[in-house]
Amino acid sequence: MEQPTLLETALGGMLQDIGKFMQRAHGAVSQMKLIPRRQESVILPIDGHGGYTHKHVLWTEAFFQWMEAEGLRFPGGINRHQVRNMAVFHHKPEAYGPLGWLAAEADRLSSGMDRKPRDYETAEAEAEIKGWDAFIKTPLRSIFSSANLGLGDPVACQQPLAELIPDQRLLPETTVKVEAYKAIYRMLWDGFTAEFKELCTLDNIDLFCEGLLSLSERFTFAIPSSTVDLPDVSLHDHNRTVAAIAACLQRWHEANGTLHDEKAIRDRVAEKFYLLAGDLSGIQHTLFLLANQQVKGVNKILRARSFLLGMTVEAAALHCRRAFDLPPHST
Repeated sequence: MEQPTLLETALGGMLQDIGKFMQRAHGAVSQMKLIPRRQESVILPIDGHGGYTHKHVLWTEAFFQWMEAEGLRFPGGINRHQVRNMAVFHHKPEAYGPLGWLAAEADRLSSGMDRKPRDYETAEAEAEIKGWDAFIKTPLRSIFSSANLGLGDPVACQQPLAELIPDQRLLPETTVKVEAYKAIYRMLWDGFTAEFKELCTLDNIDLFCEGLLSLSERFTFAIPSSTVDLPDVSLHDHNRTVAAIAACLQRWHEANGTLHDEKAIRDRVAEKFYLLAGDLSGIQHTLFLLANQQVKGVNKILRARSFLLGMTVEAAALHCRRAFDLPPHST
């Protein structure tokens, strides 16, 4: 079996759950073209009743077939078929061997190690209680619902479904109106695919990866990754961490000569990861010293210093990532 490159693995991780986005924009599987539906027995696991689960993977397959129909290719010699394989087998890894298990491990580690059994229920299983479109009408739980300032329990709030634009739409609400969610999902999906087409015209793979990350954050920052368990992680955050973990796993197993060893890939006892973090101390003192000295033009200087500190952190992260030869998803 041909081995995917590091970037093909990372892109496969990044696009594993693109089907969740596409599914919520289109609805039922009956709205999907017949060709991807023929892959059910190949890429979907079977539940205890003989039916297929994790139908969103069919939509991921549909996304890659859409790319092929549109004549879209990844730049830099990236093999679309290899990316597709690393994306569609993460819920049925045994069908793709050790590399399938690498994709599955990246997804499971990103999701918080072993999920509760209930997390493997399909959206169709919840339909009896909440309606078939419950997975579409589930909003993202805002991070402010978990912010404890010592002033009592924080107010439960939700992030409205919208494109990432710095205006009032970024503000969380105690209750969001979900009736129009399918139409909003479709609008977001159309916007995403239109700009994805433009992205595929780039010749530089690094710019493409950075652009895809930006596009993902812009259109999926308010989309819950899971609508079955607590919907408090965005699809963008989940996909990015899957890509980062998958890239690190491939690097580690390549270095140890175990990339095609399923048992080694599934081993969670071995220490395979390092989390590199930095700290800039004394920032507040540096920023606000001028204000205490009553210097003219303080606001402009403060903004400039804030920008400088931010770019220093970005530059340090970029330097480390390049030193380790990791993809943009890793920072």
